[in-house]
Amino acid sequence: DYFSSVVKINGFNAPFITTRTNASIDLEKLDRALGLQAYDLKGIFDLKLNADGQFAVGQNPKRIRRDIVITSFPSFNLNASLKNGYLKYNSLTQPLQQVSFNAMLSCPDHDYLHTSASIDNIDIRALSSHITGFLRVKNIDNFPVEANLDMNVRLSELVQFLPLDSISLNGLLTMKLTSSGNWQAEKNEFP
Repeated sequence: DYFSSVVKINGFNAPFITTRTNASIDLEKLDRALGLQAYDLKGIFDLKLNADGQFAVGQNPKRIRRDIVITSFPSFNLNASLKNGYLKYNSLTQPLQQVSFNAMLSCPDHDYLHTSASIDNIDIRALSSHITGFLRVKNIDNFPVEANLDMNVRLSELVQFLPLDSISLNGLLTMKLTSSGNWQAEKNEFP
């Protein structure tokens, strides 16, 4: 297990930010070290973050009227993964188990509209319920979305592994979602 991080911030009004963070944490050891009482955690969480650049706000160069926007954003790469994750609320009978995913978030230049995100290898299981698949967004500017999710949730089981007070659910929720295309809500375009 390790966690290392260096963060440098130079300036106040338009700070230049540099960070390097690396971590690999056994969540069961972290749970015991922190003495978490309400729930039990397990799994291996890995994290890597690199960021460099200036954060600044100013007049939108595309508008004449006063419109303050983010004019510079640090470029960054964030990679995170969880393997063999486990979450059990001590007040409930069953855990969320076999929780796994790989997540990536990046901005290659200093324009936050070019940020891309993905969550791949999603695998969450609890009793006979499961969610698997992936979700990807290429950039915020024109918002191309690609997704493939498979979900099968027995609603009556939710109260056994999620803290849902005073709710009674029944039925089977099944979803197979495949999506590819741009999402531009202001133009009523959906993938």
